Amino acid sequence: MIRLGAIVLKDSDRHKSTHVIHDRKEIPSTILKDFHDIPKSARHVNSSWVEESAASSEMKDICPYAVTLAADYCNCPCSCTH
Repeated sequence: MIRLGAIVLKDSDRHKSTHVIHDRKEIPSTILKDFHDIPKSARHVNSSWVEESAASSEMKDICPYAVTLAADYCNCPCSCTH
């Protein structure tokens, strides 16, 4: 079994993010304005993407492939699951 490793960044380090994992099925394009302190190059993905990536990945040297993540906490009354 392959497991993906990540770190959740402090707010002051969010500019180092490479991925943002959202706990929702669809990620609206308007969400990007809520992440002004995260690089535009960061990928916005959902938990299904993480699971599929882990399932189709093969082990490589850990350091060059590490990613940094920023948490997305949704407080809206939507269908998000936490």
